[in-house]
Formats: sequence, C-alpha cells, structure tokens
Amino acid sequence: MNILVFNGSPKKQRSDTLHLSRAFLDGMREAAPQEIHAIDVIDRHIEFCRGCFACKYNGGHCVLDDDMREILGQIPDSDLLLFSYPLYCYGMPAMLKNLVDRMLPLSSMAMEDVNGRYVHVGQRDFSRLRYLRHHRTIRRRVGRYLFRHLRRENSSIYLQ
Repeated sequence: MNILVFNGSPKKQRSDTLHLSRAFLDGMREAAPQEIHAIDVIDRHIEFCRGCFACKYNGGHCVLDDDMREILGQIPDSDLLLFSYPLYCYGMPAMLKNLVDRMLPLSSMAMEDVNGRYVHVGQRDFSRLRYLRHHRTIRRRVGRYLFRHLRRENSSIYLQ
C-alpha cells in the first residue's frame, strides 16, 4: 500500500501528533509491507490559491509554479492519505489548510444526476483512495494497539 502522510504540525518531527501517526504507521507495517512518503507541509513552498479557477479550464493544471505541483502528482498514486496535525482553534494549522485549498485542481465543477441528486464529477477517479484525519480518527481506527505501542516505545513522550 502506498501511504502519503501530510504532517501539518509546525513542530515537524517533534510533534506529539506525529508520534501518534508513527505508531499508526508502525501498526500498518506489521500488517503488511507499506511504502510511506511523508511531507512536512511547513517546509514546502505553497502559494495561496487565487481562486482564478484556471485549473478548471486547463485540465486540472494550476497556474502557480510552486511545490504543490509535485504534491498534486503524488496524491493520485497514493492508496491512503494521512493528515496528521494538531488542533489549533478547533481546526487544522493554516499551512495545511492552504495545502487542502490548493487541491482544487483534483476536483471538477461538472455535476451529474446520481440517484436523484446532483453530485460533482471528479477529474480523476479517487474511489480507491482512503482518508484518515487527525489523532481522533486514528485512535478510533487503531484502538488499543496505538496506546500500547506508545507506552512500550517511549513512556515519557509527552514530557519532552
């Protein structure tokens, strides 16, 4: 499985949330071999979305020339996207929100009737892609293994 991890914490590798994500990824590795790519969002040059919708008219290509082009190329090749971030003011950190906003080229404004309601039709097929968000979702999905693993690996993790 190809896993793409977006580390949205400004603390980068020292993030408590990333410790939880690492435990989750260790559990995934125990289940089967995984190919894991991690991106520290704070280290990437990602411009703000201009809202020009040029990406909608030229086949999903954004006019901004920054690190987002590479990231947009990695997303369709991934089987799982893991968004690892601390909660700031009940939401994700600004640099990760900027990255999510810039995922607009992956969507489409076209709509079609599906079972009596209109839905957006994507520019690409992401039906196989699964998403996990912040530590609450990870804790719910992984359960006891996660916390046993953390205690076993480093009992003083929160004292650093």
